[in-house]
Amino acid sequence: MTRRFERTMYRGFDRVVLVSEVDADYLRRLEPGLPIVVIPNGVDGEHFAPQAAPHGPPTLVFVGNFSYEPNQLAAASLVREVLPAVRTAVPATRLTLLGADPPASIRRLAGDGVTVTGWVPDVRPYLATATCFVSPLTQGAGIRNKILEALAMEVPVVATPLSCDGIAVHPGQDVLLGGTPQILAREVIALLGDEGLRRRLGHAGRILVTREYSWEAVASRYETLYAEVTGPGRHPVIPRAR
Repeated sequence: MTRRFERTMYRGFDRVVLVSEVDADYLRRLEPGLPIVVIPNGVDGEHFAPQAAPHGPPTLVFVGNFSYEPNQLAAASLVREVLPAVRTAVPATRLTLLGADPPASIRRLAGDGVTVTGWVPDVRPYLATATCFVSPLTQGAGIRNKILEALAMEVPVVATPLSCDGIAVHPGQDVLLGGTPQILAREVIALLGDEGLRRRLGHAGRILVTREYSWEAVASRYETLYAEVTGPGRHPVIPRAR
C-alpha cells in the first residue's frame, strides 16, 4: 500500500524536490521519469558559528531526538561499544547524549561520565564544549542536520557512512568515517590525541557547509528552481485530487 501511494503521489508536478541523492535514487527506481531535483537541507552558518576551542576533559557529543528508534540504537552502541574502547586509551573521556524524549532505556545510560540531557533550548553550548561529535547511526534516511550543525561550528565529526548520507563529505578531509563501533572508536582515539587533526577537520567541515549547505547556498538553488518552473511561458501544473 505504501509503495503504491509513493509511486503515484508525485505525478503531475513540475518538479519533485528531495534532500538527498539516496532518497532520489529510491524514488527514481520506484517511479522512473519523475522530474526530480535534489536540494539539500541547509544550516544557518551565522547561528551555528565556530567558538573557542573547548577546555576540560575530552568530551564526545551525540545529538538526536530519542523518540526516534535509530537514535536510541545509536546512543546505546555509543555507550556500550564505542565509549569503553575509547576510555581504554583516554580514560578521562566523557559523553553527552543530547536530545528530546529520552525513554527509560536511554536515561539508564547516564552515569560514569555519561550525561543524558533531555531536551535543551540551544544545542550550541554543548557543541562548543565538545572535543568530537560522534554519530554511530546504522538506520534511517535523509540528511542529518545535526551533522551539518556540528560541521558549521568546526566540531570534528566521527560518524558511520550512513550518518553522512546526502552530505558531500570527503573521508579524512571533512570527517572521519567508520562502519563499525570498533573503527569508530579507533578514529575517535586518533582524533582525541591529535589537536592538529581536530583543527584541520573542523576548518574543512566549516568550509564545506558554507559552500554547499548554508542557507544562502540552498536558497540560491531554490531561486534557480523557481525561475525554471515559473519562467516566461511556463504554467506550473496543479495536481488534481486523486
